[in-house]
Amino acid sequence: MTIEAQTSTAKSSGVRYEADTGFLYVFHEQGPVDKAAALSIIEDFEKYARPNEPAFILTDQRNATTITADARKAIAALPLPRGAFFAGFGASFTVRVLNSLLARGLAFLSPVVATYWSTEEEARAWLAEKRHAWLARKPNV
Repeated sequence: MTIEAQTSTAKSSGVRYEADTGFLYVFHEQGPVDKAAALSIIEDFEKYARPNEPAFILTDQRNATTITADARKAIAALPLPRGAFFAGFGASFTVRVLNSLLARGLAFLSPVVATYWSTEEEARAWLAEKRHAWLARKPNV
């Protein structure tokens, strides 16, 4: 898999843009997603997000134990002008519930669809299907 840009390996949370898939791959190394981790993810997200298309976001949640209130507030302020498709994998029940609530809040501002899968392969397949469908409908600008 070709990765166009990658966050610093010193970061414990962040976003990588995968040029070959068009996905934004969100990662978190270990423990609760706190405000610092959320701000790191948002900083990277803003570097790679494309304003004229929805974000196709693959989230690795295997090591996230919870999402703090400060982190949820920071993520809720994330601008998603064209909407987003989230495909998460490996999340605990608690993280899935918190992410679902966060996605519902984001959906008030723009179209957001969040799904959770057991494996990365399943999440990637669903996200690729959604991106392919969007590209097929995309108006030529």
